[in-house]
Amino acid sequence: MNFYRDTFAEVDLDLLEHNLKCIQDKIKDKKMIAVIKANGYGHGALEIAKEVLRLGCKTLAVSSLDEALTLRSQGITADILVLGYTRPMDASLAMYHNITLTAPSVEWCSRLERMMPEDKLKVHIKVDTGMNRLGMRCVEEVVEAIHILREKRICVDGIFTHYACSDQVEGTFTLKQYQEFASIVKGSNYTFPYIHASNSDATMREVKEDITNAVRVGLVMYGISDFDEDVRPILSLYTRLTHVHKMEEGEGVGYSQTYHSDTPEWIGTVPIGYADGWVRANQGRVCYIEDTACEFVGRICMDQAMIRLDREYPVDTLVELIGPHCPLKRVSDELGTISYEVVCLLTDRVPRVYRRGGKVVGIENPRMRYTIPR
Repeated sequence: MNFYRDTFAEVDLDLLEHNLKCIQDKIKDKKMIAVIKANGYGHGALEIAKEVLRLGCKTLAVSSLDEALTLRSQGITADILVLGYTRPMDASLAMYHNITLTAPSVEWCSRLERMMPEDKLKVHIKVDTGMNRLGMRCVEEVVEAIHILREKRICVDGIFTHYACSDQVEGTFTLKQYQEFASIVKGSNYTFPYIHASNSDATMREVKEDITNAVRVGLVMYGISDFDEDVRPILSLYTRLTHVHKMEEGEGVGYSQTYHSDTPEWIGTVPIGYADGWVRANQGRVCYIEDTACEFVGRICMDQAMIRLDREYPVDTLVELIGPHCPLKRVSDELGTISYEVVCLLTDRVPRVYRRGGKVVGIENPRMRYTIPR
């Protein structure tokens, strides 16, 4: 292990492969765009990218040009689509590194420089059908954008929209968005190599889309889905006890002494805190040691937290924070948020350990990129 603090996330690559097969069963012959933005939703963008490409995916999607350039610097050569906004002045950098950009407006297209004949800048046009975030809003804008881009020798490689309510079973607004998107695509009278609308939830619900030939999947790859019980979360989070002591009746724990014991109690300290993404709202929640629930008591600190133990445990005892006893969905529900916020909040202070067939096959620890002389 190339880390020296006993807090780590484990990512099960066998489960990732299982989830990708579940997705493939849904999408049949459509192309899969694997979304690995936000450090692969907290799972580690590089290792997830390498694994999905090994398993046959051809295209990756990220949020920003910075994320795409990081993957290029790490040796990823596959097609990468930047879903978010990129400054027009940076388009030549994207072109040089073969990174596809999102064209969010006619004005953005107008600000691009004309490419040389040998240049190969590719863009996907973004259509806003209800998110009111980025995108063109009518067929006239799309047609004008295509005209401008082709005049500037820029390849219009795709067109896409994003569903606002695909997590809702009823689906009326999603249908409205799709119909509007389909009308714009057909009205543009242009043949797009990539046409995509479905995100993870829409993909797993099998929203009917006659004109699309690709889907964007993020959440469901990582096993986060309310619409398919077959997919399974691939990340677990663990730490270890670093200190154990007996606290006397009436003593307090942590900052502001928000917890006091009614009886003598065993207290354990673990090396994880809000600077790791383990937010202060975890106070009062439980973690597990073997099959025993142990409550976080006192304030969650920046780097450490304290838990109430049922008995004395040895230092180095493993503590489960997310896993079989503490499913991600339950953790997020108890925190009053969504599952993917919990994992996206995990910072680069938390090493990611990758397992396949029960064996460690990789470790990502950005804080230990350099070899330390012994």
